[in-house]
Amino acid sequence: AGLLIYLLNDKGKIIAETFTNAAGNFNFRNLFPDDQYLFRIRSDNPNLKIIMVNQKGELIQKLIRLNDGDFVYVRLNPDDELITILNEEDVQIKIKPQENFLIPNIYYELNSFAINSSAEIELSKLVEIIKKNPHIVVQLFSHTDSRSSAAYNLELSIKRVQSAIDYLESKGVDPSCISGKGVGEVELLNQCTDNVYCTEEEHAVNRRTEFKINRK
Repeated sequence: AGLLIYLLNDKGKIIAETFTNAAGNFNFRNLFPDDQYLFRIRSDNPNLKIIMVNQKGELIQKLIRLNDGDFVYVRLNPDDELITILNEEDVQIKIKPQENFLIPNIYYELNSFAINSSAEIELSKLVEIIKKNPHIVVQLFSHTDSRSSAAYNLELSIKRVQSAIDYLESKGVDPSCISGKGVGEVELLNQCTDNVYCTEEEHAVNRRTEFKINRK
């Protein structure tokens, strides 16, 4: 807990910093997925390790510690099959097919499937990505929290993903380029299952929309 973590680019320049929380966890946002990064930690512990996990807590990889104490992170294996796309800022990036991306700020109100103003801002970025990359198709996945019945939540998630698709189509996205699936409450990102007390903020994390990109 409380370790200072520096994030360095492939030129050794510090581009961000953060502290580990009480569980020793940390995260950096808005990083390009195909870039190489270094993590520098102010600690003399020779047994210190860093592991990278996805949103479900599943291990992605263990980081290698270099002789100078930095940890190197190369997100993509050069031998992997990759899709090259332009993002909303016209920056070329490489991703893995079927890789899962969380759309930031697409968090729904309880029992609602309406697209709010913050969701519109994020979905407009996805509109740009789809229009700039005619070689891709996008599949959306909508999730709920665990409150209410599983059947109700599944139906709600179907309505949520459809509202996101309707928004994309209203902005001129070709319907053949997008599809969606309501997942309900079966893929929670935290401990907030049935009969477990959680704050409203913790429940809200599970009310989300994600997407995957594939080639046409």
